[in-house]
Amino acid sequence: MKKLCLLITIFICTNSFAINQNFETAKEQAVLHLENLVKIDTSYPNGKPLDAVRYIYTVLNENNIDWDIYIPTNQNKFPNQANIIAKINATNETAEKGSEKNPKLPPLILVTHLDTVPTKDSWSVDPFSATKKDGYLYGLGVTDNKDLASIFLTILTMLKPYESKLNRDIIFIATTDEEVGGNLGMQYLIDNKKLNIPPSSYALIEGGTVIKDEEGKASIVFVEASTKMYMDIKMTATGKPSHSAIAYKDHAIYKLSKAISTLENYNPPFRLNGLTKDFFEQIYPIQDDDGKTTINMLLSEDIEKAHATANAMSMDPFFKAQLKDVITPTVITSGNEANTISEKATATLNCRLLPDTNPEEFFQNIQNLLKDEDVSLEIAELPTLPFPNPMSTEDELFTSIKTVSEKLMPNAIITAGMSPASGDSEKLRRQGITTYGIGATAIQYKNENNNGTHVADEKINLQEFYSVLDFLYFIVEDFTLTKPKLQLQSELGSDLTP
Repeated sequence: MKKLCLLITIFICTNSFAINQNFETAKEQAVLHLENLVKIDTSYPNGKPLDAVRYIYTVLNENNIDWDIYIPTNQNKFPNQANIIAKINATNETAEKGSEKNPKLPPLILVTHLDTVPTKDSWSVDPFSATKKDGYLYGLGVTDNKDLASIFLTILTMLKPYESKLNRDIIFIATTDEEVGGNLGMQYLIDNKKLNIPPSSYALIEGGTVIKDEEGKASIVFVEASTKMYMDIKMTATGKPSHSAIAYKDHAIYKLSKAISTLENYNPPFRLNGLTKDFFEQIYPIQDDDGKTTINMLLSEDIEKAHATANAMSMDPFFKAQLKDVITPTVITSGNEANTISEKATATLNCRLLPDTNPEEFFQNIQNLLKDEDVSLEIAELPTLPFPNPMSTEDELFTSIKTVSEKLMPNAIITAGMSPASGDSEKLRRQGITTYGIGATAIQYKNENNNGTHVADEKINLQEFYSVLDFLYFIVEDFTLTKPKLQLQSELGSDLTP
């Protein structure tokens, strides 16, 4: 239910559309939400996700959608953090009462996060201005994850007038703190029993993408069905502290640098699990002769041939993430004065592990690798085991994803795979919730304008943004409405073309 909140003036136009909206209006509304959310600084650690939540509940109020805000404790240390959950109840008489013939089905959850990484210094535009240029919208969070927040919010308001036709509830969740672990966001909601969602539920979240070929045609619909495990290792080198004018060999930074160089040249063994094996088998038909030969060698029972192929494929960062554990130095620290050599130098090694990796054994292997280096290692963050199993893809939600993909992108391969990153999807799967990632913007091979996320001048192609809105809307429609599949668009006046 709606909570009584302090009256706060919102200097952002919402202009929610009426019940008889069409897709053109929906697209205008979605990009308006994106612009308005970008203008709110929600970056960690000093941003204000609470202001983004206030914007969202203003939109929800205008569309008569119930919501709850959950503000985590410890606000003195982490101010302005907030999460919001909104819900459309299925009011179809049969769905509401339930029956053996047509019971009310488990809900669908639309999950996004409002926080972003800190802004970089090298932006050419104001990261909070939502600048439009050359068909792109520039702004911090436009691809992670305010794009999905805007799309899901728009879909929720689109379907509110049709709640009598829903066969299951639709729940919208926008969290904070996802970029730094989710302890104030999704994990807070779970630990404090705020979700009240049955394990039989289904969820859509970020993580997947539509990959286009060089001609701009959809070639692969990549659905995230699992993630890698997240692990941090702290590496420390100790040396002789001194004035920088005295060049002792016992230098902590040199020791640390040497150990990092050893890690750079480390070639971990590759492994295929059931999900990644299926992924390579499913993309096989769209490969050229060289690609097919490569996949045949990778899947070969000849271990030496497969290992050599995996090493060659690992030159591509995405394939490396699918095939191997990955170690990346991220934060390096030592001293704070230019003329002083510090006694210690430390590095955070961010590790993304395959789901079947034993983290303790992995750590022992890294210790063995660096045994001749003068550094010490300690685990800073260990994955929680057991790690959730990959999604089976033999469920109703994946069927809807596949149905819509085949209709809108008939020549594309639809495949489930493993995301190299981690996030709230792991937390949902731990609750038994069937969760798929399919929220990212479409990308192209050899697209020089695609600059990714967590970078300066983060941008989103607006036409691709509209395509993702269409795609996700039809998935939600197919999965939640009692009427014939993919027919509500005629009522909304869609001009969507495959």
